Formats: sequence, C-alpha cells, structure tokens
Amino acid sequence: MPSVAVGLFLMGGALQEQEQDQGEDRDSSLRELPLATQDTCTALEHNIDTMAVDSTLICSDMGKISKRVIAAEVTLTDHTEVIQTLQDQVGQLKEKTAYCYACAGDAEGRCRCNIIHLVGVPKWTEETETEHFVEGLVCLMVKPEYLSA
Repeated sequence: MPSVAVGLFLMGGALQEQEQDQGEDRDSSLRELPLATQDTCTALEHNIDTMAVDSTLICSDMGKISKRVIAAEVTLTDHTEVIQTLQDQVGQLKEKTAYCYACAGDAEGRCRCNIIHLVGVPKWTEETETEHFVEGLVCLMVKPEYLSA
C-alpha cells in the first residue's frame, strides 16, 4: 500500500505542477495578448495607410487618363469635322470634273463636226475614237483619194 500512496502522491504532485505550468502559460499568454493585439492593429493601420496612398495614386492616374480621353474626343471631333469638310470638297471636285469632261466631250464633238464639214471628211469618222479620227484626217491630208472610200 505504501507504494500506491507514494505513487498517488507523486502523481498528485505532477498534476499540481502541470496545473501550475498551465496557469503560468495562461498568465504569460494574457500578458502577451495586448502586445499581439497592438502589433496586429499597427500592421492593419500600416496596410490601411498604404491602401489610402495607393487609392490616391490610382485616383490621380484615373484623372490623368480621363483628361487624355477628353482630349482625344476633342481631337476626334476636330478630325471628324476636317474629314467631313474634305469629303464635301472632294464631292464638289468630282462634280466639277464631271462637268469639265462633259464640256470637253461636247467641244470635241463640235470640233469634229466642224472639221468634217470644213474638210469634207466622210461621215464615218464621227463615230471613231479620237486616235483613229486624227489618223484618218492625216491620211486625207496626205492622200485625198481616201475621200472617195
């Protein structure tokens, strides 16, 4: 029995020591808790400050980009107006060119008729292309016998 009592005593002492160690650990943990909380709060404040600086930089960059977009829109509007003006001028030039071609064609036709009537060139030359017409006139000037053809 004495050995059982000694064993229980020793075991009781070990339990008591273990409880005492756990109590000290808990006390030290409780003492360390405010420090850990303070460290966590400091880290969070640092992160918040960093995010505030980052968001300020982002807002600044967004402002710059917005100004560039507005400038690009203004430039685009200016270019659109210039392009529209150029297209209008090209349209006017096309109309004038078509009118000039019509006048030239009319003048060429009248010249052919006048030459035909003056020189007595056969009627078939009126329907020929300009190159053939000129060749025919040269032939008539060099060899008048083509008139009878």
